[in-house]
Amino acid sequence: AAASARATAEARLALQSAFERADMPLSGGGAVTVRALRGEDVRRVVEVMLEAFKGTPDERPRARVAKYLVDRCAPDPDQVCLVGVLDGDPVSIASLSFTEEARGFPNGVNGPEAASGSRSIPCPPDAAYLCNVAVDASQRGRGIAKSVLLAAEALALEMGHDSLWLHVRTSDPVAFGLYQSAGYEVRAREDDEGGGSFLGALFGSRGDETRDVALMRKTLPSVS
Repeated sequence: AAASARATAEARLALQSAFERADMPLSGGGAVTVRALRGEDVRRVVEVMLEAFKGTPDERPRARVAKYLVDRCAPDPDQVCLVGVLDGDPVSIASLSFTEEARGFPNGVNGPEAASGSRSIPCPPDAAYLCNVAVDASQRGRGIAKSVLLAAEALALEMGHDSLWLHVRTSDPVAFGLYQSAGYEVRAREDDEGGGSFLGALFGSRGDETRDVALMRKTLPSVS
């Protein structure tokens, strides 16, 4: 069973630090390498995230985004940020977490369901959960997001999980289409207003988000 395969904290940290998917081919030529976020990546990735979420309900101040990334550089067996590096430049990011504590709401402090990033449609507390997927605007359309998604799924498997969960705004057809084409299925929808969004749980809810969120899940293929 997946639960019995969960690695120890030390082993999980070792898996994260050693993880790399090198030379993943891109549309139009070139290749991206996906690895764990490093301190030297933070400044560049801040810009990627600020641009990606600008003007959306998930936009957050620069200082908050920077702190989020700096905090994620610290070794933590229950969460890791992955970056896609193209010609030495970190042009994409995705965040993975593996416990509700890592998602910022230990023991239901802010409500037992808030840990997944959505108060009304949570993922399971001990699920592998993906969020904050962003790609530099100048590099979109080359398959970088798909490569980062494949790498995240591979790491989740290595960490002992048999599925990956995420929230996506259904009003974003590119992101929603990406996950559908990759085999993710909608498990629940959230179409009301107020409360808090999936990024709001991590960055701090502004309280004015319109929620058009779907909870999606993919069963990951077992590795023989």
